[in-house]
Amino acid sequence: MTGAITSVPFSHATPAAFGAQNISRNNYHQITQQMITGGALDLVMGAGHPWFNSNGQPRAVPGTTYMSVAQYNALRTGAAGWNFIETKADFEALATGALTFSGKLWGIPQVGDTLQALRNPTVVGLDLANPSGVRFIGTVPTLETMTRGAINHLAANATNGFFLMVEGGAVDWMAHANNTGRIIEEQLDFNRAVRVAVDWVNAFSSWGETLIIVLTDHGNGMPMGPNSHLVAFEPIQNNGAGVLPGVRWHYGTHTNENTLFWARGKHANRFFRHVVGRDAGLKDILGHNDGRYIDNVSVPRVIYSAMAGRAVPEPATWGLMIAGFGLVGAALRRRRATVLA
Repeated sequence: MTGAITSVPFSHATPAAFGAQNISRNNYHQITQQMITGGALDLVMGAGHPWFNSNGQPRAVPGTTYMSVAQYNALRTGAAGWNFIETKADFEALATGALTFSGKLWGIPQVGDTLQALRNPTVVGLDLANPSGVRFIGTVPTLETMTRGAINHLAANATNGFFLMVEGGAVDWMAHANNTGRIIEEQLDFNRAVRVAVDWVNAFSSWGETLIIVLTDHGNGMPMGPNSHLVAFEPIQNNGAGVLPGVRWHYGTHTNENTLFWARGKHANRFFRHVVGRDAGLKDILGHNDGRYIDNVSVPRVIYSAMAGRAVPEPATWGLMIAGFGLVGAALRRRRATVLA
């Protein structure tokens, strides 16, 4: 069983890479159709509901950026061959085990572009207890809840293990926006999703048979301390519990610093074979291990080899490996794994 879930639209770049191949990441309807009919995925969850906006309110006219109304109707009615959920109550019931399905499952929370990140305070109201000061949409499940439900479903339906990719995609979106409060909210939700996966391994599996990888594909925004334009690499300022940290954002787009990476469980030690160098900044500035780093193309190679139970020949290009994600469904069922990105 193979699944992909996200806090941004299900047909956006990262989940799409696990369930489709297309000449452009922006061909959302084509990507959605391939995810529905292509056979690579058994579970899909993410935002992008055509009949709800980013505040979780019903639309008078559907928003069809990420999927067509016809595609939505085919999923909702079961005509597409998928089980389907969309209400917060159903996501929560799936997470507790009160709701179960046999076969493929598609879940679209009743919200537009993101689970929570793009909500408007003038619509949803204020809540000073949240880092952003904005009340959460009460009708939308968290990424934590979606992760718990996804693992429950895949584990219950799998006969030879499962693979799950969980993306905290709105972390990236809020870094682009240089929005300190909301990036904290999104990162906390992602951290809780990681905890769900770890707790599942401890309760129902073991680190001798399951591999968890936690990583990001790139830096973004390069936040540092409030005086980092004058003091090189000044750390973000801790202003105490309940107070936003002191931050200066340096970009509104992706950045090329080495990013943090963790792996634990079955075959995690295979990543040591892919170390290509040492970055003193990781060790001396961030305090992250001893500075060893790998290339991002090593990640799918290790995932594939762990699933297949054997070494995999080096691909000719990164593009071939990305295309391969949609083609290795059978191999990915060989062992259990959860990837959170």
